[in-house]
Amino acid sequence: MHVTRLLGSTVNGFLALERIGSFDHSEPSPETSWDRTVVALDTLLRAWPAVPDQPTTPSPRT
Repeated sequence: MHVTRLLGSTVNGFLALERIGSFDHSEPSPETSWDRTVVALDTLLRAWPAVPDQPTTPSPRT
């Protein structure tokens, strides 16, 4: 579930920013940023533990 949320939010966020033109006037290009994002996600997912060492508990909201 966590991986699905991570991937969904990353892809959706990047596409939303690109759709509204947030990358139009900056360097590097969106394609370069996307390539780096994919590499970073690949690195993260390869290191993702198959089973957590201990259950996570939500932190109290303030």
